[in-house]
Amino acid sequence: MEAEFAKLVELQAQEEAFAAELRKAESEADELLRDEDSPEKDLVKRVLAARALADVRRSRLTAAGQRVRIQVEDTYETAVIFRKTLFQVVAGCRSLRIASRLLAATLR
Repeated sequence: MEAEFAKLVELQAQEEAFAAELRKAESEADELLRDEDSPEKDLVKRVLAARALADVRRSRLTAAGQRVRIQVEDTYETAVIFRKTLFQVVAGCRSLRIASRLLAATLR
């Protein structure tokens, strides 16, 4: 179960990193649009490249978000299975304790 949580934390950190990369790429594109000193031909190429990079970052962020959601579901399922198993073990221990008391009582 620790591995499930560790993977979830890793994926969430990756998602946050991709979000930061996207914000940076989008701000670069915005800065280029505000730059009045660059020649228009060069500016158009740079803006298109910055927007394309932002699109790639956005796609990576979307995919990372999907991986996080899948991992959350997997972690939840693992926790439910762990909980059920734990309750079965506890119930089994109670049954053993009751059985040992009954056996002790009959042997007296």
